Amino acid sequence: MIFKNFFWIFLFLLASISVFGQNILQDSIIVIDEVVIQSDRLKNYAIGVALQELDSSKIDIYKSQSLSSLLANESGVSIKSYGISGLATPSIRGGGSSQAALLWNDINLQSSMNGQASLSLIPVQFFDNVEVQYGGGSSLFGSGVLSGAIHLDNGDLFKVKDYASIQLGLGSYGEKVGALKVKKQFGKVHSNLNVFYRTADNDFEFTNESKFGQPKETQTNAGFTTAGLTQTNEIVLTDHATFKTSLWMNHNDKGIQSLMIQDTSDATQEDNSIRVLLNYHNDKNNNPLNIKSAYLYDELRYTNPDLADPTSNSFTHSFINEIEKSIQFNQKNELYAGLNYTMEQAFSEGLTGGDVVRNRISLFSSYRVKNIMNRANLAFNARQEMVDSKFIPTVFSAGFDYQVTPNLILNGTASKNYRIPTFNDLYWRTDTYSSGNPNLQPESGYNLDFGIKEFLTKNNVSATFSQEIYWTRTNNWILWLPNENGVWTPENKQTGKSYGAEISYRVDIEFTKFRLFSDGFFKYSISEQKDNDIEDEWQSIWYEPKYSFSGNIGVVYKRFSATYNHNYYSKRYYDNTSTLDPYYLAAFYFNYRQPINDDILALSFNLNNVWDTNYQTVAWYAMPPTNYQLSLTYHFNI
Repeated sequence: MIFKNFFWIFLFLLASISVFGQNILQDSIIVIDEVVIQSDRLKNYAIGVALQELDSSKIDIYKSQSLSSLLANESGVSIKSYGISGLATPSIRGGGSSQAALLWNDINLQSSMNGQASLSLIPVQFFDNVEVQYGGGSSLFGSGVLSGAIHLDNGDLFKVKDYASIQLGLGSYGEKVGALKVKKQFGKVHSNLNVFYRTADNDFEFTNESKFGQPKETQTNAGFTTAGLTQTNEIVLTDHATFKTSLWMNHNDKGIQSLMIQDTSDATQEDNSIRVLLNYHNDKNNNPLNIKSAYLYDELRYTNPDLADPTSNSFTHSFINEIEKSIQFNQKNELYAGLNYTMEQAFSEGLTGGDVVRNRISLFSSYRVKNIMNRANLAFNARQEMVDSKFIPTVFSAGFDYQVTPNLILNGTASKNYRIPTFNDLYWRTDTYSSGNPNLQPESGYNLDFGIKEFLTKNNVSATFSQEIYWTRTNNWILWLPNENGVWTPENKQTGKSYGAEISYRVDIEFTKFRLFSDGFFKYSISEQKDNDIEDEWQSIWYEPKYSFSGNIGVVYKRFSATYNHNYYSKRYYDNTSTLDPYYLAAFYFNYRQPINDDILALSFNLNNVWDTNYQTVAWYAMPPTNYQLSLTYHFNI
């Protein structure tokens, strides 16, 4: 309740401040030249990395949904969803959910308690850019980037004209959506406010495969409410310096969906978060300096009236401070270095003592060589981290891209990566059933990646093709297992390996009055792990499909667009012997845009699970049949 009250009071105050700010600045509006906001670590130094950028048209389709829906349908990320609104965690190239990082403006949002970030809690509406990095990147982004990362940012406000948009939507199972976006320039200050609200009952009908005769039942306790906002300010200080503030607040209240194999659940979970980021950037003499400070607060309140102790609360705080500097020696050679200090603190009755603190210091650097013979780029990256006065082994990466012809590029990377244990792994309170292990070692792994990109243009046809092959190995994989006394405890017991291929494409065909397009992502992956105490007994990693495909085909005609989306997942093990059946999902997306003077009125209609597929992404969690979403958006200049 405290968070809810603070949330609405803050929103009211923010609106008041915006109005007041407009009054004091309206007489001093000036025109400024375009400036460079910040150096992009991913684009500049992760050379050779396999990167998938989800374009604005895809983000627009999913703007009223969660990040888990966008990635599940439009990328090579495997999403493990515990029901329609439950925990949704990513897996990239067979890695665990804590081995694929979620990065917001290069800040890692993985929980210090459990190493995860639930993608079902994150509205797509809040972000202008979503990119998936395939393969390790710990040397640039730190602990947790063993198998890949999901990068989110709010875009560049200096390049956006002033506007406002209002969205209203509704859908199946009592879904209602409301959103507001406003971008406004006040002199040298560019501001953006983004407010989002979504709720649904999710009382859909499903086939209960766990019961005799597979009866039809109605899903219970799967409703949710999400409310949140982001607020960003980008300020021009000098011709070379800018200052950026970012605020992100989220509130989520949901029921814990009843499983097919259990009676009705009454458990609920409330998640609240506050994220604040301050970023100073100076690009004088083309040698960028970047200073960044962030505060992350996450709160989880779990309630289950069926338990002897019906409530469980946990709170985490993280303070992150980082300074980065690039030095251009000449047009080809560049040195980049940075220092990161992070303090993490967690409060939970489940932790020994109830309160734990961890201090981390990282030194990272990169050396980049550009335009070698006007064809190639190289980068060498390294990171050394110290956790509570103990050094983590140094990690590194090297990458290249080489332009063989104007239409053909080769790329590749080799890297060593790591993930430090979570607070739950280290300090979980010892009782009859479970215990943490303070002697755990960090997980570590190696990654090799090689790719080919082709670009074809002829007459009215343009096409892009990308092929990647990869190999990864993870040592000291942390796994919770029962010990000789039957107490579950984490140990560095597993070794994991993954290898495979990824193929993606994009084709556009322009005609006089309309455009056809198609894109797709195919993944073949062998992902296995074994107990270190047992030789040569490799088991498939749970919930990782051997084959998967996501693709679209669509048409754009004047103000109308239509897209057919199709996804396929092969069988997946959910224990060492049992599998979930293969399944496919399909959806239709329709959009119509009507200009009204200088404004735009947009009508969108999404029809999901078109063929009414009965499927599960996690065993015994029902997923919805055919359903729809309808939204109306009014976009106008201000």
